[in-house]
Amino acid sequence: MVGALHGVNVATGTSTANAVIDLLGGGAALGLAAAMATGRLQTESDPHSPSQDSRMVRRLRDPSLTLAAGVGVATHLPGLFYLLGLNAIAATDPGLAAGAIDALIFNAIWFSTPVGSLVLSVRRPSDTRRALARLNAWVRRYERAAVAIFLAGVGAYFATKGAVNLLG
Repeated sequence: MVGALHGVNVATGTSTANAVIDLLGGGAALGLAAAMATGRLQTESDPHSPSQDSRMVRRLRDPSLTLAAGVGVATHLPGLFYLLGLNAIAATDPGLAAGAIDALIFNAIWFSTPVGSLVLSVRRPSDTRRALARLNAWVRRYERAAVAIFLAGVGAYFATKGAVNLLG
């Protein structure tokens, strides 16, 4: 992919437009982080979540095609981060060999967790099950804070990058 896009700025083609996209995406991530941290955005496993379904949950039970498409894009952050990573590689304007090596390293890092999990679950299923149960309990306990911190970090990075590129 990097070779096919060699010399092409994947997001839009102009540095100003990329800076605006970075700034808007960073701002959106910061907004989500604030909503998560303040409790305005609640998760299903949140013990402080009201038992009554929110208006958003009721709308999502029977979504329109447009709403379903928008929610699908908005909730697929891993795919977005993957594309942003490839875009960052392509934006450095590497040669074909360097771009291929960068993409291979990026993919090795990106897929190391699922591949490692698969190997562990095949080789030691009971140990893996216990470890996942402990990890799941930890995640449920710290879910709100972890997601808010992660979104704040990503949002701050992209908002700063966009602002610096717009001003520079």
